[in-house]
Amino acid sequence: MSYYIMCTLCSTDYKARLLGIGQSGSTREAINKQELESFVIPVPSINDIKSFGRLADSLYKEIAKNNNEIRALNDMQSVLLSNLSSR
Repeated sequence: MSYYIMCTLCSTDYKARLLGIGQSGSTREAINKQELESFVIPVPSINDIKSFGRLADSLYKEIAKNNNEIRALNDMQSVLLSNLSSR
């Protein structure tokens, strides 16, 4: 369920709603407990949430793998460029 909630809150519509709540009536951008408790997130069936979670987990693992590969390639690039410039 955590992936579903995270993706829902990061969607354009919900992000705008959260920013609107946080900026209303105060000098700081903050959401108080009452505002958070009244914030509604639609909850699909448990099967849909589980399916979404499996798919999201797979995608986020692939993203992490790609990020690690990018870091390794950047490190290799730095070493190669350093070796080339020292010749």
